[in-house]
Amino acid sequence: MFTHDTNSIAPRGARLIAVAACLAAAGLAQAQTTTAVTVPYIDRFEFVAGDGSLGPAGTIPNNWGGHQSRITRHLDSVRLIYTRTDAAGNITWQLMKRGTNGGWSKEFSGPTTDDVSLLRDQRGNDRAYVVAWPAGVPTVYTSPLYAPVAIPGTWQVLPSKYRQYTNTGISADGYLCLKVNRELPTTSAMQTSNVRMEYQCGRTDATRTAISWGWAGQVTHVVGLRFNYDYIFPNPQGRVEGLHGVATKDVYYTVSDVPKLDASKFPYVYNGANSYVTALRADNYKAQTAVSPVPVPTGATAAPVAKLMDSFIDSSGRMFSSYHKEDPRDASVYGTYVVVQDAQGKVLFDKKWPATLETYANVRMFEDAKNRIWLLWSNRGNRASQLRLFPVIESGTAAAPSFTLGAWTEVGGPTYPYALDGNIYISTVRGGTSKSQYVEMLFNACTETYTAGIAYNGNNCYHADRSGLMQIYYARLRLPD
Repeated sequence: MFTHDTNSIAPRGARLIAVAACLAAAGLAQAQTTTAVTVPYIDRFEFVAGDGSLGPAGTIPNNWGGHQSRITRHLDSVRLIYTRTDAAGNITWQLMKRGTNGGWSKEFSGPTTDDVSLLRDQRGNDRAYVVAWPAGVPTVYTSPLYAPVAIPGTWQVLPSKYRQYTNTGISADGYLCLKVNRELPTTSAMQTSNVRMEYQCGRTDATRTAISWGWAGQVTHVVGLRFNYDYIFPNPQGRVEGLHGVATKDVYYTVSDVPKLDASKFPYVYNGANSYVTALRADNYKAQTAVSPVPVPTGATAAPVAKLMDSFIDSSGRMFSSYHKEDPRDASVYGTYVVVQDAQGKVLFDKKWPATLETYANVRMFEDAKNRIWLLWSNRGNRASQLRLFPVIESGTAAAPSFTLGAWTEVGGPTYPYALDGNIYISTVRGGTSKSQYVEMLFNACTETYTAGIAYNGNNCYHADRSGLMQIYYARLRLPD
């Protein structure tokens, strides 16, 4: 098991706390000494597994998507989930649990044909829930025994080479919601134009030791053009009860605003995003534009991009959605943006981040236990994996807020020499993790590592012949006091 020594990672202020604690334990300190943590840092970086799936035989790779909840903090430990796939394309999920002294072991595993997620019940039972698709059927597994329970509904059964474009979320009062998109019959030229959202919400009886699920009933709503990669929030703080979400417009080029696109390389267009709210138990769907599509001139052959990267809802009920934007006609548009909507869906702020944030790579935004907002930027650099943490500074009024970024801190040092592959998954409120001064992170890495003084060749991430496997690491970010 690989792990960095905590004292070698922590900045001086944090090390003083550890030293004072040791002195006090030995009876050498006359009074307890505490030093506030003023600089964020990673205090844990640990190897978890070395067999993450690359997606053989057309199956889903372990780091696909990025919108799922994959890591949760519990009262007794931390859990994370990943997928691995054999050469025949059989996918299994692996639920890993951290031991008291930092070792990781498999708590449970099972089959799936599609994406998986891990959630935590914030109520007193502190249960872990895995949602997977064995034999194409949505199923929830509940700790401690993880007996499978099929989620009721008339779900479409798909083979492992096709996606349900599913996601899950859980509320503070225990409601777990599963949402999928189903394409209804149409012609091949009109594919992705006739889509129905389907969802089911339920919760266990927290007063009983035995697992007993109560379900609200499957709800469906035809939305028309396809919106995918949902971030969903059941009964979020600061908003009316219901299932809230935001999703990227993801359509086949023939039904997009670029019908003359050269589709030989990639035939789908991501241009815009909608936020929405509906009732947990009935179809009460209402949608608003969250990210406006990039305008496209008649006859265009190159596709613009306006695609979600992350989303969260803060303690005031405001939705912060990060997105990447490109306009083939204007290179200055390229970059990372954030749109902020109030609890009713009204756009309060929508701008590109300043030049201190690089225009490429990935971002996560979150709120800590003190209601401060942070942005974590991550990238596989030429010499090392880069993780920069920015404080988000708010000004203006409640009706017209403004947001900018403070000075960033590079926190990625402990991840060296491991090369990040894709987005970092973090513990989230929508996944059931309570806000804290710590952020749990799942770090997917390449097989090949960095070599000092040599630029990294991304083509060899999993060896030149792609014979390697994805490496799974756990990191914990300590925020300032």
